[in-house]
Amino acid sequence: MALSGAGSAYAQESTPDIAPADNVPTLQGKIWVESPLVACAAIHCDQPAGGDNEHRTVVFTMDSQVYGSSGCNQYSGGYQLDGDEIHFGPLAVTRMYCDEESMIREHAFLSALQDATTYAVDGNSLTLNAASGDPSLRFETQIEMSRSLISVYLPYCVR
Repeated sequence: MALSGAGSAYAQESTPDIAPADNVPTLQGKIWVESPLVACAAIHCDQPAGGDNEHRTVVFTMDSQVYGSSGCNQYSGGYQLDGDEIHFGPLAVTRMYCDEESMIREHAFLSALQDATTYAVDGNSLTLNAASGDPSLRFETQIEMSRSLISVYLPYCVR
């Protein structure tokens, strides 16, 4: 698993900014916040999701870039979609140190993110699935969540 390195083939390729049809669920343009009801296999269910300051998020842009918070650090990279399949390129991750339990959860989150092979959007819910087909990460998006977190991500949006 590659978690560092600023460049990737994914980041160099771009997808035209075509808006999806109104009735098609989309990943892009939303701040997805990890749901507390995460599948046990990937994210150490025996460990709590973290404190109030430990939000794990993912944001997908129309130009095939992904970024977010892994709880302790920020990450960014590229992704590709093919139908319901999703593939992540190498992720660049900041290197802030947090307590050991937070670092364990962060590593599990980033591993599950990069291991995801399919996705499903159902209303305000996003599920990323492992190759086995089992859900590995679940996210929710709400207008209230997006508004409260937008100040954190605004610097990433203005490039």
